[in-house]
Amino acid sequence: MVKRTNENDTGSDFRIKMQVALALDCLQTMIPFCDKAGIVSNFLDAYDEWEILTQAVFNAFVVYPVCDETGLYSPNEFQKLGYVPKPRKYLIKFTNLGQEYFIYDLVKDKSSQMVIEAIKKDNFSEIICMNVEHCHEFDVYKLNS
Repeated sequence: MVKRTNENDTGSDFRIKMQVALALDCLQTMIPFCDKAGIVSNFLDAYDEWEILTQAVFNAFVVYPVCDETGLYSPNEFQKLGYVPKPRKYLIKFTNLGQEYFIYDLVKDKSSQMVIEAIKKDNFSEIICMNVEHCHEFDVYKLNS
């Protein structure tokens, strides 16, 4: 669970980070059920069923709350997980060690833990997996070009 670094922290950064963490926790608890149902969740082998579940959880836990809370965005304006970002789509941006990233996907790493699959803001070809605990300054970002 994500912990507040400041008890008075009620900003959108913390709320988005908390929602992303909850989405990852939800997916983590689904893995054994998916395994029993034959739904592959491995990073390289996952297919439509897992991708549909991942997108639905991300929408329910992150996209819809952001849209509902702010009233500034529509869910269909957000980039779909696992695809190269398109111009004029919204993405969830965050920082890690001073670098800016976008959430590209939510994936199961080699140790079977759900993590953020991220792409660098200035280099979409570089994909990195990281734990949400190491990510900060979450926000919504509209890709212009």
